[in-house]
Amino acid sequence: MNDINLNFINNLFEQANRYERALKNNKIIKDLNGKVLATLFYQPSTRTRMSFASAMFRLGGQVIDMGGPKVARTDDYFDESMADTIKYISQYSNAMVMRHYENFAVEKASNITNIPMINAGDGTNEHPTQALLDLYTMTKELGGLDNKIIGIGGDINCRVIRSIVMGLENLILKKLSSFYRMAKN
Repeated sequence: MNDINLNFINNLFEQANRYERALKNNKIIKDLNGKVLATLFYQPSTRTRMSFASAMFRLGGQVIDMGGPKVARTDDYFDESMADTIKYISQYSNAMVMRHYENFAVEKASNITNIPMINAGDGTNEHPTQALLDLYTMTKELGGLDNKIIGIGGDINCRVIRSIVMGLENLILKKLSSFYRMAKN
């Protein structure tokens, strides 16, 4: 979440809003026609995995799936490393979404490939995609986050909550910092 800036978040939310309206109006979207997303889930997930697959299909793309941790050959008795897996799947896809049980595994994987790598949760570290979805929903439902008091319940050590807090810092504190700099000049 620290790698995401306010401009990126605003652009992402605008694009999400356009897609949401188009889908509600039963428009066919082909923006990702011919593109392939590889899903690499080393940690079980139903909602996150299916949401990525659904989004890719709704935008006209295709999905290939590693099959989950119990059927993947990564780090098994064949000694296929995660790096090897990332390298060959990079040849089959235009982007990857990864969930892993180790902290910073997705960041390490992104350094192995030259295609976009999306973090769908890594260990106890972060879950930025869920946080961005939650922040988008809050922004939309509350009509923005300016002058709002946001309460978060739960374990602050939870990767989703930590990511939401980091996202709120990006949305609110950076906006305030930018406003302060403009007002100061």
